[in-house]
Amino acid sequence: PERPEALRGAAQKGAEGRDKAHATGDPRTLAPTDAVLFCVKSFDTASAAEAIRPAIGPETAVVSLQNGVDKQDTLARVLGPGHAVGGVAWVFAAIEAPGVIVHRLGGRMAFGELDGRTSPRLEQLHAAFTQAGVPTTFFHTSFYWDNLIHFGMGPRKGADGKLIFALPMGDR
Repeated sequence: PERPEALRGAAQKGAEGRDKAHATGDPRTLAPTDAVLFCVKSFDTASAAEAIRPAIGPETAVVSLQNGVDKQDTLARVLGPGHAVGGVAWVFAAIEAPGVIVHRLGGRMAFGELDGRTSPRLEQLHAAFTQAGVPTTFFHTSFYWDNLIHFGMGPRKGADGKLIFALPMGDR
């Protein structure tokens, strides 16, 4: 309750100063939108997806910026097929006070359709982020493969200097 109220007049502080953000604690007040940046803890995925249903139109891209491996499956189960989009954000920010988010470092995103194809909706989203000054790139294979490669689970040098492909499996 405190956070949505504070977010109604939210300000994001970055190098260029303050920018106002539109936020609501009640997604039922939103009309269907072109895209949703889905940024909740993985254990809240199903309930948060259910809550945003009023903002989901037939072509709405729901870009998951979450950790975890089954988030897109959960989004598809709750919202229906075709909405979930894989995404990653490299942004370091902190909450300075209720409703004030301070941008500390970074500021780029990557996203892609789960099957790796290019789509008009993501081309439009890429253009919107570019116009806003946020560097973005596409995942061009499948989101799952690119995510694996980009986040430290891919090729790296072994003790002998040769490349190895390491996958974190098990408890060691």
